[in-house]
Amino acid sequence: MTKVTLVIASLLLVLALVAGAGGAQVVGSSNVSGTNESSNQTTGNATDLTNAGSPLDAAFENNASHTNLTPIPSFAANIGLELIAGNFTSPMMVASPDDGTGRLFVVDQIGLVKIVDPNGTVLPEPFLDLRDKLVGLSPTYDERGLLSIAFHPPDFKTNGKVYAFYSAPLRPEAPEGWSCTNHISEFQVDPENPNTVNMTSEKVLMYIDKPYQNHNGGQLAFSPADGYLYISLGDGGKANDVGNGHTPPGIGNAQDLTKIYGKILRIDVDSTATGGACRSRP
Repeated sequence: MTKVTLVIASLLLVLALVAGAGGAQVVGSSNVSGTNESSNQTTGNATDLTNAGSPLDAAFENNASHTNLTPIPSFAANIGLELIAGNFTSPMMVASPDDGTGRLFVVDQIGLVKIVDPNGTVLPEPFLDLRDKLVGLSPTYDERGLLSIAFHPPDFKTNGKVYAFYSAPLRPEAPEGWSCTNHISEFQVDPENPNTVNMTSEKVLMYIDKPYQNHNGGQLAFSPADGYLYISLGDGGKANDVGNGHTPPGIGNAQDLTKIYGKILRIDVDSTATGGACRSRP
């Protein structure tokens, strides 16, 4: 059994995002069960976060984005973004193992992980292909899918272990009428091909049933301090902390210490213990 510890804390996980063509996500909205959650970015309002019309507004020139910071006194800089790879459907994150290869791994929500080599070339064959294992995704808007991967530290170079967070079809043991079952799974790289995962090596470490398709969390990250795999979970989905799987109005799953949702979990993936232990921390 894997040891799981609930960490009740407010953590900020920083994602590296890749710009891609034809994204299926709609930023700032959550169209679930007829409920829309606005991003509150209104042009000309104090809540506007786009920076439109500002002297610090980014400009897109020669296929690159540039932000001029010269209006700041005693500081001159020009920060830009350069497109490295594109033509992904809905890229979620970029990961890079500490294996000396310089490869970048782009996680696409539709169930693919593609490798970008040090020369900026996207390899034609996927590193990981979970499309046949995903719950059916809506082509117009969906927050489920392949959400994150993480490489085993510090031994990925030798053991080839990689971990994935993805939304599978609802398992039979889940409550009837719920949306999906999120899998936290361990895979191993094909020993004959370092650019491909052996799909038969999957070991599901956790099943997490979800009542609604949104609010999945989904970020995986290994801590350099303790070596545990940290897993961010959303609050269960839908808006206003109501509906299936939610505690009574006014509490919310994230504030309910009896619920797994809205928490940060940590797993000792290297544990060989036959039993499991679970405890909460303030």
